[in-house]
Amino acid sequence: MTVKSLLPLIAATFVCGGCVLVEARQPKPPAAVVKPTVSQPTQPQWKLFTAPDGRFSILMPGSPNRNTEYQKTYMGEITLKIFVAQPPKQQVAYVVA
Repeated sequence: MTVKSLLPLIAATFVCGGCVLVEARQPKPPAAVVKPTVSQPTQPQWKLFTAPDGRFSILMPGSPNRNTEYQKTYMGEITLKIFVAQPPKQQVAYVVA
């Protein structure tokens, strides 16, 4: 096939196939930019906590809950005293064991 025989075929393809125009446009800026509101976590009030036996003092957010557990070890049974403070509306906990 020569170029002279291909030109009518190419022209017929464009005429019969139609023509599609693609136009790129920049999007219009929004009328008002709305920023999402993010609620700030409430800041807990830090207080000095002293263990009931007086062995330590620490700053904790509020009064911690006290829990006592007994744990068996290869050296014998030990007593774990756990103090947990969890501020409201926060997904965090402060632990002293």
